[in-house]
Amino acid sequence: MPVALVIAATVLCIGTRDLFNPELSVWTYVWIGLGLMLFRGWWERWGVHGRTTAVPGFALHSLACLVLCALNPLYGFYAFVGYFDAVRVFRWPVLWLGVVAVAMSTGLSQAGGWRGAWGAPWLYLLLIVINVGLSGTMTLVEHRREEAVTRREETVHQLEVALRENAALQTQLVTQARESGILEERARLSREIHDTVAQGLLGVITQLEAVDIDDPAARARIDRAGQAARESLAEARRAVVALASPHLDGADLPTALHGLVRRWSESSGVAATLVVEGAPSRSPHDAELVRIAQEALSNVARHSAARRTTLTLTFTTDEVRLDVRDDGQGFLISGADAPAVGPPDGASTAGCRTVGHGIAGMRARLERCNGTLTLESAPGRGCVVSAAVPR
Repeated sequence: MPVALVIAATVLCIGTRDLFNPELSVWTYVWIGLGLMLFRGWWERWGVHGRTTAVPGFALHSLACLVLCALNPLYGFYAFVGYFDAVRVFRWPVLWLGVVAVAMSTGLSQAGGWRGAWGAPWLYLLLIVINVGLSGTMTLVEHRREEAVTRREETVHQLEVALRENAALQTQLVTQARESGILEERARLSREIHDTVAQGLLGVITQLEAVDIDDPAARARIDRAGQAARESLAEARRAVVALASPHLDGADLPTALHGLVRRWSESSGVAATLVVEGAPSRSPHDAELVRIAQEALSNVARHSAARRTTLTLTFTTDEVRLDVRDDGQGFLISGADAPAVGPPDGASTAGCRTVGHGIAGMRARLERCNGTLTLESAPGRGCVVSAAVPR
């Protein structure tokens, strides 16, 4: 629009040059028009957006419009764009100064140029006041409207943020409720296995040990039955440990892990120790580390054929890290966490896939609390599972 006004004002001034300053040639108006168009191009591209160019550029433009309106009042058609420039450069209350500067040019145009203003100065001053009042009122109304729009946009943004937070909170509550239900069900199954299957197998073992028979063949069958019952009891106890709730029940993390390691070592027959490094302190993710330890120890008992397992719990200023190291047969690693081939010594590939899924589950659990999981293993060299959570 400003360029179109420049062209219109130039054409009008050329057409009426005999009425106002006929000594100015047509080419003078043409060069003035080209200069104004070059200024508008610079102003829209760089001038109005620069901190050091906006105010000086507006001041020089207002002075140029005042001179042009003095030479030919019809330049007032173009000088009107100064009101729009003032709104873009200034803020209240300084904006009033910009409005007054533009009103001096438009008022001079309405007074008939410098001859009209010189002949009736009171009329020129009155026109300036009227222009300031009208344009100032319109500018103030527009300013209030922009403020209202800005407030509405901020309110909508805040509502969107609140809706996203509510959706995230709802998702978190649903996830917590689901996990709580899963943990309660696991705890119930753990109690039922302990109270039924494990106790029943213990009774069977006791009865078989009490049988006194001289027949060697019958004694061998009874011994095999007792051995099978003892192996089944060990598996049941491992299932009880794996299904037990990861909640700490008021104990701190080292205490909970000490109890877990002791119970797991008794049920699996694998020597296990816990080493604590650093100053222990509670974190929001202690229960997750207990569950990670359960999963890792369960994998050791089922797949590693290890003789010794060491858990190292390290407290630093930034994180809590749990390392579960065994001296078992190990396996090759494909990608980040899954075995590429089965472990040596005839272990099944199905078992390896179980290990991979268990580690994937641990990784997913840690990702929910911004933790990390790393895995180190090689055939015949054991395995190290490292889980870290932020403090």
